[in-house]
Amino acid sequence: MAWVLLGVAVAVASLVVLALVAAGGVLALYLAVVRTFWGQRLDEHAFAGRELIAGRPSEGADDLLSAISAGTLIVAVVALALLAVVQRKPAMALLAFVVVSGSLLVTEVLKLELLTRPAYVPSAVLDNSYPSGHTTIGIAVGLAMVLVAPPRLRIPAAAGAAMLAAAVGIATVAAGWHRPSDAVAAYLVALAVAAAATAAALRLAPSAAPAPDPPSRRAALRALRLSRPGLDELVLAAILFIGAGLLALTLLRAGNVTWTSAGFGFLLSAAAIAAAAAGVVLALVLALGRIGPPPERRRSPTRS
Repeated sequence: MAWVLLGVAVAVASLVVLALVAAGGVLALYLAVVRTFWGQRLDEHAFAGRELIAGRPSEGADDLLSAISAGTLIVAVVALALLAVVQRKPAMALLAFVVVSGSLLVTEVLKLELLTRPAYVPSAVLDNSYPSGHTTIGIAVGLAMVLVAPPRLRIPAAAGAAMLAAAVGIATVAAGWHRPSDAVAAYLVALAVAAAATAAALRLAPSAAPAPDPPSRRAALRALRLSRPGLDELVLAAILFIGAGLLALTLLRAGNVTWTSAGFGFLLSAAAIAAAAAGVVLALVLALGRIGPPPERRRSPTRS
């Protein structure tokens, strides 16, 4: 019993630290990008580059965002609640509701009440837009899906959550609704709320907490947290880096895009938004991997 309680304590501590780091990231990004001239200039440079995809892609992004409404949000929350009920854990529906509604509430309070945006650089978006409400909905629903999904489906749910969050975040910039920093801040807000809510559930209402991963997956996640990059990982990173470079060169040669153009800035910001979405989801999955009893330590043989 004490071994299980120790595992819960470790998971709670990890989730609390994750929530604090994410909240600190929201503040740090705000101070670096929104409250400085150079930060606003970089943000606006990438935002202006959305003209690179003017036309059908931009209209598609606008259509995607227009589909996110109060009605679709209610449908998503109801679907998450049904998923919890099917697993005979209806209390998890409350966790999903807290993550989605809490993330959106924090975003709106920050954007409309607490944070301001000084006019250091001219912008088409006059009011403060940090963080993005639409992106918050996308990532919050995705993280809630990761929390409610049964352990055997947690990894596929995480992949879907990352893709959904990345699509909505990039769409907000492509449609001219938000700046790149707004999307990244929304990811961090939702991660902070999801981690804090899960830690509270583990501590106060275990029936509402996510189920632990199977021992084999927890061991794999623990190895991933502790592992150092070896030769295979370095080779893979080099291949991805070279591939990204070749893709960038292709884009530069294909159109009127230069390294310093706003269009290239938009492409870089889109890549950064997608990476941030994946990183946030991965961080939550790794933290959830700590739920359950810690691995047993091997006892050294005693000498007679």
